[in-house]
Amino acid sequence: MMNEFLKLYQQRIQEALTANLDKPGTPANLQEAIGYAVLGGGKRLRAAFVYLTCEALEVDLSLADSSAIAVELLHAYSLIHDDLPAMDNDLLRRGLPTVHVKYGQALAILAGDALQAGAFQSIADDEMLSTAHRIQLIHALAVAAGQQGMVAGQVLDMHHETVAATAEQLITMHRGKTGALIEFCMLPACIIAKADNETTEQLRYFGEIMGLAFQIRDDIL
Repeated sequence: MMNEFLKLYQQRIQEALTANLDKPGTPANLQEAIGYAVLGGGKRLRAAFVYLTCEALEVDLSLADSSAIAVELLHAYSLIHDDLPAMDNDLLRRGLPTVHVKYGQALAILAGDALQAGAFQSIADDEMLSTAHRIQLIHALAVAAGQQGMVAGQVLDMHHETVAATAEQLITMHRGKTGALIEFCMLPACIIAKADNETTEQLRYFGEIMGLAFQIRDDIL
């Protein structure tokens, strides 16, 4: 049932990602590594959250495509870097060799770098959005991805590999590593629709608890 429910959004984001990644002038090996990392699978839950909140707030989905692309590119970048030997040292992802195993560490790092930059470019290039909305979205995404969000969570995750975490520390880690990006998924519709503070906060909180639930389930599995 869930797969059927998500199919429309999965197809939409897959088409959008494929078009977005086709950038002239990209070296062939970099293009291949990026495509391998981004288009090779995944549930696309983050993009689906972007689209679902748009439907809830009656925002045209076409206005949110660039944000849905951005969050999927950032997620792919984070997975590439998390899998590196200096991080989690994973050899497989979704049953396939990780990017650094297939293409080497140097190209994997550069592919991740390109995807991180591409996430912000996706929003910056979106002429369907006003300049003010693009700035707000880029800022929100930067906060979610950086030293107050996803990167902070990864640093805490590495720290707690050797130091036991309290329940509060575990929640803080998960809010950063997983929750911050899922929280961002709730914001594009709020920003574009100029939602009031109460609505925005309710959706942000929903993203926070969904991120925690997602990470807890992932850790148990």
